[in-house]
Amino acid sequence: MRYSAEMNLVSESGYCMPFANENGNVTVLRPYGLQTDPNTGEEVFHDGVDLAVNKNYLHAIGTGKVSAIGVDNNEHGLYITVKYKKWEVTYSGMSDAYVQFGEDLVAGDCVGMAGEEVLHLGVKYDGELLSPYDFITMLNGNVAQWGNQVNGREGQPTGLDMDVKTIYDDKRKDIEPLITKFILPYTMALLSGTYQMPDATGEALRSLFALGNLRNYFFKQIPTAINPLGLGQGCEGLIAKGQNLMIGDILNYIYLMHNIAVPGIDYQPVKKKTRPSLEGLL
Repeated sequence: MRYSAEMNLVSESGYCMPFANENGNVTVLRPYGLQTDPNTGEEVFHDGVDLAVNKNYLHAIGTGKVSAIGVDNNEHGLYITVKYKKWEVTYSGMSDAYVQFGEDLVAGDCVGMAGEEVLHLGVKYDGELLSPYDFITMLNGNVAQWGNQVNGREGQPTGLDMDVKTIYDDKRKDIEPLITKFILPYTMALLSGTYQMPDATGEALRSLFALGNLRNYFFKQIPTAINPLGLGQGCEGLIAKGQNLMIGDILNYIYLMHNIAVPGIDYQPVKKKTRPSLEGLL
């Protein structure tokens, strides 16, 4: 399956991981995909991932609805499927179910309890099987972004906390608090036209996006709130260049619109773009 922007799971109630272990680690007993059966030696396709559990509570990951409850007598036993828009997540090998068919759920609702040994996790998007690893990677990103929002950090993460080198790394302590404070006003100023980025910055960003599209860098993995273009391994150079441009422009906005300068930064002065006042017209 080729990933696309619409695959990012948007949940009005927030996000939650399916379950958590006390030590924070999860042991994979059997991976997803094509593999050799240890008993027969034949190649078989495993349609999910088997995880080590011991009576773990299982949770809804977002806003969804219970779409199936049943018993698979051949392999996995008691299972529950929850539908989140086009996503379907199935927990199999459960010891107990705490929800009913058709029940509406929000992030964090407890749907049941896993068994004493193995939880089989299966994932589908629009009816097509998908790797649970990719799904959990997306979910983890959305959990992190939701945590930023509920803790008062507005807007998209700046990227300064990513493991990608930029020309601003040595000034991080000075820059990061400013970007955290002004990222939302900066975004609103761009949208309203009260601030306009320098022509050179805009051209450089357009060229960067064109290059990324030409090299098929976008949607290598399921998009998340933190990574809306689905950038994956091999895109570090593009990410670094994009961060350099965007961090530089946010600092430019802060300097021009709020008269706050970071020592050692080369600014690109541009005129403030004024708009007619709406006062008295509303």
